[in-house]
Amino acid sequence: MTDYLLNKKVKLNQPVNSFRTGLDTVLLAMVAPKIKSGNICDMGAGVGALGLCYLTRLVNNNIDVDKINITGVEKSEVFTQYYSKNIDCNKFKNNFNIINNDIVKTDLKKASFDMVITNPPFEKNNAYKSDNDLKNIANIESTCDLQSWIKTAVNITKQNGYIAIVHKMERLDEILHYLHPSIGAIRILPIITKVGFQPKRVIVVGVKNSKSSLKMHNPLILSDDEKQYTDFTNKILFGEMEIDLYKKD
Repeated sequence: MTDYLLNKKVKLNQPVNSFRTGLDTVLLAMVAPKIKSGNICDMGAGVGALGLCYLTRLVNNNIDVDKINITGVEKSEVFTQYYSKNIDCNKFKNNFNIINNDIVKTDLKKASFDMVITNPPFEKNNAYKSDNDLKNIANIESTCDLQSWIKTAVNITKQNGYIAIVHKMERLDEILHYLHPSIGAIRILPIITKVGFQPKRVIVVGVKNSKSSLKMHNPLILSDDEKQYTDFTNKILFGEMEIDLYKKD
């Protein structure tokens, strides 16, 4: 099945009746800090949507992406096959290196990435498992729990490099605990469905070995009272707007 993201600038082939790339991935791609060159690791890359959306965002900002390489680590062979196909059809073949392996079994060089971007499985290993193995891989921790996932991300990030993660808001305390003490200058963006609701998602960005303080941003409100996306949300989803968590007030 083929879907389109960022106002059809990203073409995405995905398995039918499986985990489908959604809002979380696009939001993280539009929030992760922009870099003009270097190596990025997409941990748990799925079919490649996060990296493709991120590169498309850079192109929209007139940034030459020839000096950017994304290493995507994905343990599902099925997702990896779609990932490779998506790279080809979006004409970013020279920017990607795909590793089909489990995070904990992948030999990623220490301090080798300028940024790690990741949308990990949200649910703990004891969560209810469906009959769909691909959905379980995408949604539920298995051989690599959140602590190991973040420990790996911290380990492979360079000095002053970024880590950007989207996850469930209820696991924010865990995320901050596992990032400490190596990651500073942490920026937290809660995401809520509409005014009056509690945040269900959160984006966390930090800088390795920074001593700067943490900042909690005002929530990103996705929808209005009519349950329609706000103009701001639509602009993000269309690739017309981005969020800079390090912009000075």
